[in-house]
This record gives sequence, C-alpha cells and structure tokens, in this order.
Amino acid sequence: MRTLAELIRWRARRPPDLEAVWYDGNSRTYRQLDESTSQLAGALVSDLGIKTGDRVAILDKNCAAYLELILALDKAGAVAAPPCEVGELVYQGESLMTGYWARKKETDEVIRDGWLRTGDAGYVDKDGFFFIRDRLKDMIVSGIENIFPLLGGLHHQYVRI
Repeated sequence: MRTLAELIRWRARRPPDLEAVWYDGNSRTYRQLDESTSQLAGALVSDLGIKTGDRVAILDKNCAAYLELILALDKAGAVAAPPCEVGELVYQGESLMTGYWARKKETDEVIRDGWLRTGDAGYVDKDGFFFIRDRLKDMIVSGIENIFPLLGGLHHQYVRI
C-alpha cells in the first residue's frame, strides 16, 4: 500500500505537468506539488527537527498550504496529529524573542533554528482552536498515558484564595 506522498511522487514521474491541485483560483501541477512538498519536508526535518514518527498538529486547515503540509509531513515520516492530542507548542514569527538576557545556554535550549520550544503542552480542538494544557516539565509520563497535575487548574476555580 502506498502513502499519499508516494502516489504524488509516482504521478509526478508520469505526465508531471498535469494539474494536481486547484485551490482559490490557483493550480499546481504534480511536478510543482512534488517539488514544493520535498522542499518543505526537508525544512521540517532540518529546521524544526521533525523526526520519523512525530505527530504534528496543524492549526489552519482552511488554507492552500494544508495539502502540501500533509504531504510534506508524510515525506518527513511524520503524521498530522488528530484533534485534542496534547503536544509541545513550538513557535516561529516576527514577534519571537531574541533570547534570555545574558543566558546563552538557556536561550540555546529553547530556541533552535529560529523556532521557540515553549515547554507548554497544548492541543488543537476539532474546530481549530488552540488550548494550553500545562507545562511539559509538570507532566508525569506513566507508561500508557501522560498525567498532568490536578492542582494546575484548581486555582482558577477558587479565585478568593
């Protein structure tokens, strides 16, 4: 059985200039789709550190790049995580901090290749909303499932403490 990315690569070797995707008035050929997803898969591995078996949450499923990201994840050996699966929040953008003041070692631990590993455990729900669950350092790994401390949410219920 072939993966979706393998089918795209196979099709890109056949008539590569056939239209593969049409979205929002733009079209991509099989060759273009194969090339762009290969480039993106390489960046996911080298820049973000995605490894075979990793599960990645996709925040914006209503965009032209969604199919390309799914295919790139497949080429990188990763998969798109289902809704509500908890994982680490990783961020890149113009508002990213440059680092901790006079703490190069700590900065290098959390910022890798322009990506901030927040240490926050979060998830995306079925509607695409993002939620922060807890800190990863507070999580207890227990064989089958990860356990988050109950006290983390109790202070929100008892505001008068």
